[in-house]
Amino acid sequence: MSSPASYEELLQQYQELQLRVTRFSAIEQELINTRDRLDNELVMYKRLHEFNVKALALQAEADFLALVAEYIIDIFEVEEAAIILYQPSVKKYQLIHEGLDIQEKDCTHFAQQLIAALPTPVTGNAQLLNKEEVKGLAFFKSYDAAIAYQYTDEDNHYQLTIAGLISTAKAPLYAALQERQRTIFGVFGQQVQALMTSRKKTEELKKINAELDNFVYSVSHDLRSPLLSIKGILSLVFNLEQIQPETAEYLQLAETSVERLDNTIQEILEYSRNARLHVKPEQFNVKELAEEIFKDIQFSTNLPVQFHAQIEADPMLYTDRSRLNTVLKNLISNAVKYRRKDIDNPEVHFSLFQQDDHWHIEVKDNGEGIPEDRLDKIFDMFYRGTKNSIGNGLGLYICKEIVEKLNGTITVESKPNEGTTMTLLLPKIKES
Repeated sequence: MSSPASYEELLQQYQELQLRVTRFSAIEQELINTRDRLDNELVMYKRLHEFNVKALALQAEADFLALVAEYIIDIFEVEEAAIILYQPSVKKYQLIHEGLDIQEKDCTHFAQQLIAALPTPVTGNAQLLNKEEVKGLAFFKSYDAAIAYQYTDEDNHYQLTIAGLISTAKAPLYAALQERQRTIFGVFGQQVQALMTSRKKTEELKKINAELDNFVYSVSHDLRSPLLSIKGILSLVFNLEQIQPETAEYLQLAETSVERLDNTIQEILEYSRNARLHVKPEQFNVKELAEEIFKDIQFSTNLPVQFHAQIEADPMLYTDRSRLNTVLKNLISNAVKYRRKDIDNPEVHFSLFQQDDHWHIEVKDNGEGIPEDRLDKIFDMFYRGTKNSIGNGLGLYICKEIVEKLNGTITVESKPNEGTTMTLLLPKIKES
């Protein structure tokens, strides 16, 4: 029979336990901070996308600038927005604003004071202004902070200033402006600049959109780094001896959250890669690709789902393997994820046919299905098709973007409690 532990031994065990608790708290906080940053980035990116869609559909300059003012408040959650269009040749100021209570006769004075608060403008950079820097606007309201972007067109015909403002009275209701907001505001300003100048040069719009894609790609990589660190630390903690069951449960929850966030970031990276990279066709066996994808999913989840492949054409396809892998991974994963739990034979059927000069690919399941009134929305960004959806609504949107990049189409047929069929039509690419 072993002797009772001494006081020193108990104290050492207690200190070790306290150290583990401290480490876990640090991991948990880092995870929360990363999750919050990612959530904010996703919301901003979604609103930037919505802005682009609406802005491209507008023809009148006044309507476009009014939309800019509206989306400054919506995207960056500031109190007021001001758009100043200045023509140096005639020294004429035009002020378009949202949420700003100002008389028409005071617009020029307001515009002059706001522009005077800015340093020498450099295209592509946004400025964060503090209370001291915007004190010249006190004639209208006492402002606590502002964020602004300014540029002049190549021919020096006009100068555009885009600004969001927070008054001192309302400042406690808003988060303090951070460097990240300044960076994204700069990207937003570049988009506005591109949309303005694209009336003369459409290529400028393509360049700025590419910069936005690079920005998203860079941000996603930056966010993945702390997530991978957390995953590594969690793995080390799991291997420690004498972990209490309750602690292990909390660690498992943290690991699940990290995995979900990492999946979201990877989907953003897939979207960015699809937008940035050219199609690179290669020859591969699509049947083997689909089987490998299913095995990986089944291995990671250990779910009782049967996989069947029906191949009625040469399985050697010549197309972009990486892009098709992303599409099939999403479709097969969804088929497994949304299987019916109340049946004994959940199945996924993969089919390949040749249809004229196209490949006809189907992924069919007997799962939960999707209601008819939601079918026309499932390919929208951030839309989730079922009440049981645990994703972020990017998967099928990315699939559609990729398929269109391959000059193909993707369609869906589904009935609740009967299953879903996703159909791809991909044109054959001639080997060079």
